[in-house]
Amino acid sequence: MGNLGHSTSTLTGTGLADVYAAASSAAANRMCGLGSVDVARDKAWSAVAYRRPTKAFEDAIAQGGANLRLLRLTGASPIEGGLPIMADGKVIGSIGVSGGSSAQDGQVAKAGVDGLK
Repeated sequence: MGNLGHSTSTLTGTGLADVYAAASSAAANRMCGLGSVDVARDKAWSAVAYRRPTKAFEDAIAQGGANLRLLRLTGASPIEGGLPIMADGKVIGSIGVSGGSSAQDGQVAKAGVDGLK
């Protein structure tokens, strides 16, 4: 799961999940906290299935109006913390993080993706 240990050392109740491009869960780690790993898995699945960071959904929905229909997309997690993993311009997997605030989850997910480079 990359170099997430350092990034998650300041968070409690953090769940992490990796998802391969086929959108099946490959690994999950619950450091503590009920439900965090499930939310992390949802974020990771959303990032790989829709080929975009989950923050894109969060930002669009925050604008309201017609963007609220995004809430009906099956499996789209509208909470920051899910990032696709790219290689050669293609999505090869994703990382999902849950347990902190949305911004903290996004930072930890970014550290994980950056740790793979």
